[in-house]
Amino acid sequence: MAFERSGGEGGGEREGEGEGDTTILEPGTFVELRRTTTSTNAIILSSSYTSRALTYYSLTSKGEIWTHLKDDVYFDVPGFVRDQGGLIRRCGGGEGEEVLQIAETKSQLEARVEVLKRLKEVEREVESAMNVVMSRQAIDIYRLLSERIKWAETTVGEVAKILGPTNRKHTEPRILPTHSPIKTPTFYQTLAAHKYLLANSLYFVPAHDYSTSRKVRVRPREDVEMIQAVDGWVREGEGNPLEGFIDKVRSMGSTLLTWTPTDQSIIKFLIKALKPSYQAQGDPYLLGVQYIIKKVYRDVDDVTDEVLHRLLVGIGAFAPWQDLTEIRAIAEGELYLGKPGGTVLGPEDFYPTDPAREIRYDFGDMPVYVIDDVGAKELDDGISVEPTLDTNEIWIHIHIADPTSLLPPTHGLAKEAEKMTESMYLVHRFFPMLPTSFTHHPQHGFSLGCTGTSQPTLTFSVKLSLDTAQIVEYKVRAGVVKNLVVLSYDQVDSLLGFDKPKWESPFGAGGEESVSSSADAESDQQNLALLYKASQALVRKRFDDGVFIQSRPITRLGGIDWPLSPSPILGFPITTTDTPVSKYPYTDHPFFRVAPGKKPLTQQYLTQYYTSSQHTLDAHSRSLVAECMKLASRACSMFCRDRDVPVLRRWAGAPMVSGESGLAELLDARNEGGYLIWDEHGSNNSGWHLAGKHILGDSSAGYSLDVRGHWGLGVPEHEGYVRCTSPLRRYIDLLVHWQVKSALINEGAKTNSTISTTSSTHIFSSTYLSSFATKHKASERFRKRIAGQHEAWWAICWLMRFVEVCKRMGMEMGGLGEWYEFTESSMMMISSPSSSPSSLSTLPSFFPSSSPSFLSLPTPNPFTTLTATLSGPPEPNRDSKKWQAAVHLTALGIKAVLVEGRGKGKSGECFLFLFLF
Repeated sequence: MAFERSGGEGGGEREGEGEGDTTILEPGTFVELRRTTTSTNAIILSSSYTSRALTYYSLTSKGEIWTHLKDDVYFDVPGFVRDQGGLIRRCGGGEGEEVLQIAETKSQLEARVEVLKRLKEVEREVESAMNVVMSRQAIDIYRLLSERIKWAETTVGEVAKILGPTNRKHTEPRILPTHSPIKTPTFYQTLAAHKYLLANSLYFVPAHDYSTSRKVRVRPREDVEMIQAVDGWVREGEGNPLEGFIDKVRSMGSTLLTWTPTDQSIIKFLIKALKPSYQAQGDPYLLGVQYIIKKVYRDVDDVTDEVLHRLLVGIGAFAPWQDLTEIRAIAEGELYLGKPGGTVLGPEDFYPTDPAREIRYDFGDMPVYVIDDVGAKELDDGISVEPTLDTNEIWIHIHIADPTSLLPPTHGLAKEAEKMTESMYLVHRFFPMLPTSFTHHPQHGFSLGCTGTSQPTLTFSVKLSLDTAQIVEYKVRAGVVKNLVVLSYDQVDSLLGFDKPKWESPFGAGGEESVSSSADAESDQQNLALLYKASQALVRKRFDDGVFIQSRPITRLGGIDWPLSPSPILGFPITTTDTPVSKYPYTDHPFFRVAPGKKPLTQQYLTQYYTSSQHTLDAHSRSLVAECMKLASRACSMFCRDRDVPVLRRWAGAPMVSGESGLAELLDARNEGGYLIWDEHGSNNSGWHLAGKHILGDSSAGYSLDVRGHWGLGVPEHEGYVRCTSPLRRYIDLLVHWQVKSALINEGAKTNSTISTTSSTHIFSSTYLSSFATKHKASERFRKRIAGQHEAWWAICWLMRFVEVCKRMGMEMGGLGEWYEFTESSMMMISSPSSSPSSLSTLPSFFPSSSPSFLSLPTPNPFTTLTATLSGPPEPNRDSKKWQAAVHLTALGIKAVLVEGRGKGKSGECFLFLFLF
């Protein structure tokens, strides 16, 4: 088990819905491909689905056929080689077919030669442009664009303008600030600027959305000088300033250390080295980090970020509760988590009065059920039900918190929310998109139930047929709700008669305890039962329409006593003066403290780790709420459709399946909720096995201004789906509220002359929304990846400490004599224990060494019967050439990679489980 990434084509499981750019590169597109630091120019010839991902076949400028993914493309120009006379098709490989490395016919060979001529022409022009670029000093361009302490930002286009030739003749070296940039760079100049920027990783780093924005981040001059200083010390050899720091680190535990200003500079360098990884560039920190790590830990072969992180935690430079994902994301400013403190700006910037006050519909004493997890931070939706004269039809009212009753899109808080994209829920911390002083104000707050009085809502009402699960009628209104009934999911489950826990503890006895409900009025039970009946009608409708969803294991940590203080600022507590620092403050903080409770200490520790699955969680009360939110999103789309209001809709297509017989097998393998689930015994008829066998490509998804369906949610093509139910935690929902409210107010003004219209047009134009969609999807993908890595980090941290304890006790961890060796960044399954413990097994275990808890470790222990469920076919790793396969360790609720053994035992007999990070 490790924190490593998969490192190549094989092994990484790809999420199904909407993960990545949905744009398909057509044959004839010019692309620049990058793998690690190797780049080549190529023309796309064909594409096909392999291992549920779209794989491209491209002819490179060296005449080779490369197979690659869209993520390997860093620069593309569609239609560069036109398929006149079938030129591209004659290169070999029709639509959906593999292209062979060697041309089979004379016609194929001639076609490839013709394409290569055009590639060579590109390379000559780009080389000429690069000569102009390289004639100018990189440091001069960098000085023009950089700042001293903060990261700056530029684009490839701006750099191309600066670097491009002008009519001015220069007989002496130029100073770039006086250089007049060209107005419109050519394709060749833009490509040359792109290559120049990515080749100079010391100065320039591509942004996370580089493929769509072409944004480049400019490293601070202070950081560049630090890297150059450390590299210079490394080249000095023995006796350089790094040696004293290394000696101190190696002596930790035997003496009280004092970090000199030079030591602090080195620590700051190491902290900065924990940056996001960019496979397209070389790492400017690599030389210094490898030198220090290999001197400190002489038995380390692979220097990874995880080893470096462990060193920094060990010396106290990082708090143990500050995980590597958070550090990586924040280090270069890529993950924006809002301004410290979250102070609300002056009231003069808000709406002076509620713009929709004249059109609000009062829902009176109708009960509004606000259902969420215990301890949920942002309660932004509630549900009501209203019978009709027809017993087969009911009105469902979905009431959504309405911060736009006070907050205009021009307000500073709105601009901060746009930058942040959405609230960030970490295992140990919470970063709200809107400050809690605004959303939870005791008199004017918007989180439902926080004021104890009536609150404004944007309400989406749907009349639903219980027989057909079809929407018969819809209404969208600005509303006021008064009778708020706040319940947890567990309480609603109890009211509905579902008491089975949704989470299990694989290391402890049983799962979470059931929670009884305090709201047991008969009317509440009847209303919730009616809502549940409606939700299951919608689930059955989706099932009948042939929708299937692949369930996945899920894990979470609970019952941990996290520190009250927030994570330290990066680099804290390094001083800004020449004062030595005698000690960092975090060296003694234990991992995974338990919260005070009634259970025995050992049981509290062992029940911190919980597992579940999508199909288990998406049931009962959670299914009730989820189905109602989908109805609101459909009603919102239809409201905007019928009034020509421009709005972004979320769409998703059906996955690609091998054929009619394969689809039939998948549909037969679903459970009653439409999920494909795994079989612990590895049955060939399990949903997971059949998904791997028959699903060729996952569902693609995106945002569109047009009305489009959403296959996975069962939304018809004529309705559409608009995210609108979480305006307190998602900016795109907040944007939709402004747009819908504007239409409602203008519509009301037509029938009531006392109502003031917001404007003659919509607040956000179609042009703005199209541009916003591109940026938002890239940000959404980035944050989703960060969240997944963060959750995996803490799950694996907990497991590694558990195995460390078992190893120190000499406990056998496998049913067939296997042991798990705990190393600096992984757990390796081996045939027998090593003769000496790893020198890096120094982090505090979560059991005190003298505790009798050592004698009562858990029964059952999932490691003794650990099995892996394949989630993709085995493939060779692109870098190591070892065979590997993506798997799920269902008993532990996490993803992993099963990798061919590395020299232990006979070839093919020993495997490593590497957890994906």
